Amino acid sequence: MIDRTPFSKTNEKIRLQIVPPSIYEASYPCWFFDELKFITYFESNNYNVVESFMTAEGESDEYIFKGFIMQRNA
Repeated sequence: MIDRTPFSKTNEKIRLQIVPPSIYEASYPCWFFDELKFITYFESNNYNVVESFMTAEGESDEYIFKGFIMQRNA
């Protein structure tokens, strides 16, 4: 199961996420995947998608957050 994964609606990209200083000072990279490349990778490693779904994070003009249930082929 893969959940709450961000996908770009255009090109795959890495963005810098900055945590608000009121929480704590930090930043870290966030990878916004190309959905087709992501699925193709798993299929080429003997998995198939059983179900896909949008997650609570939803979507914007640039991104969509999705989850997948995958099964390894016998």
